[in-house]
Amino acid sequence: MPLSADDPSDHRLSGLRRRLALERIGGYLLSPDQAPAGTKRLNNLLHSSKLTEEVVEDELWQQADQKIERGREQGEDAAFDLGEQ
Repeated sequence: MPLSADDPSDHRLSGLRRRLALERIGGYLLSPDQAPAGTKRLNNLLHSSKLTEEVVEDELWQQADQKIERGREQGEDAAFDLGEQ
């Protein structure tokens, strides 16, 4: 039987999924050993009024530019896969 929007257990499950995703991303931000600190930083950022679409877009472009520059320094073609770390 599917859970309804009014079912409190559905809200708890949604919250659990969100916390697990934050913890996983927190581990990527710093290191697996520092996942709790990364999770806290990410949670604070997501609740910040300073976080806007423009800030996120600027950061993503900056990271992409850095990755391209590192590729050029290593003699890679500019068309390399941006999805790999």
